Amino acid sequence: MVQKRILGLDLGPNSIGWAVVNAIVSEDHETVLTGIEAVSYGSKILIR
Repeated sequence: MVQKRILGLDLGPNSIGWAVVNAIVSEDHETVLTGIEAVSYGSKILIR
């Protein structure tokens, strides 16, 4: 098992969202859903 840090982005027309998680991945690179931990997350609303 290998621990990886994964960045997820959500790009919308008026907002940007993000999350950084630690995940435990098996040797054949399939993500194991146990052991996921949120490191940081947030969003930003863009107004014109």
